[in-house]
Amino acid sequence: MGTTLKFALIIPRVKTSVADPVIGQTLSYVDATQRYTFNASSAPLYSDVDPSSSFGPADISSDSDNHYLIYSHSCPTFGKMSSSTSLRIFRAGNVNDLLALNFASFGIFTYGAGGIGFSVSDVRPFTFGVPTSAAALPSTGSATYNGIVIGSAAINENPSDTSGNFHYYDIAGSLHLTVNFASKAFTGTLEAKLTSVGDGSTPAKTYNVTIPVTQSGAATLAPLNGSAGAGRLTGFLAGSAAEEAGISFSLVMPDPADPTKTISLAGAGAGKR
Repeated sequence: MGTTLKFALIIPRVKTSVADPVIGQTLSYVDATQRYTFNASSAPLYSDVDPSSSFGPADISSDSDNHYLIYSHSCPTFGKMSSSTSLRIFRAGNVNDLLALNFASFGIFTYGAGGIGFSVSDVRPFTFGVPTSAAALPSTGSATYNGIVIGSAAINENPSDTSGNFHYYDIAGSLHLTVNFASKAFTGTLEAKLTSVGDGSTPAKTYNVTIPVTQSGAATLAPLNGSAGAGRLTGFLAGSAAEEAGISFSLVMPDPADPTKTISLAGAGAGKR
């Protein structure tokens, strides 16, 4: 898996807004040391501690499986506050029976900190891969990419409260994206399952939502520019002949548990045709 092109999304769980998708050198990998480095310089919480986080073989978690490779380690402790980071990457190749990807993938970086009566977290989905060269991008026909999306959503019931008075959802679902190579337009849907995450005192609840996606702004294939619901989507075609696609997205939408409130949602994913 190469790291020529990376996309990242930020979702600070103590706020009610989500940053737009950004393109940058977010994730890198060194073959010699088998280490990933996630650049957290734009993280609203974590950048105050350390602008990057590196994960190697010693950090692989026993929670890893054929679907996700999971790294985790503790960060320096400040006073009575403890913190940790984790990196969850969707495994490439045929070993992954959920979806065999070879040119694009996705994951989630998480930073968490807490102390007595205090906890915060910064959860940031991202997608990365080997982009299709400009010369190899198709110019006729169309293709539909089906795949997987993951992410996170949060609501702070009191926007002026930064003490962690919020609730949030884990997101898992499917991607369906049809790209017209001639017009450089695309349409599709994100079929997302939002599962509430709490303190264990109440049962988790699951809500299914459909988020429409469509091309908007500059019509290009590198990158893909569009909207996801009332928010933004950006992506790229991957492989020697655009066999796969990676996306990241962010939006604000009504909270499915209470439509009078809104949640900030961010996610990433990839698919193949």
